[in-house]
Amino acid sequence: MRNIEAAHSTPGGARVAVCQLAGSRWSTIEGVAQVVTDADSVARAVGLYAAR
Repeated sequence: MRNIEAAHSTPGGARVAVCQLAGSRWSTIEGVAQVVTDADSVARAVGLYAAR
């Protein structure tokens, strides 16, 4: 999280790659990360994660 916050002022933001491995299969999602801490955003994230 600190790296993402530090790169926030960098043009283009913080480029990230998130990977998941399941046996012989994997997936990678690449993009620009953003740290949000406001209550509404966190509640929405919790709800989306619970619904998955």
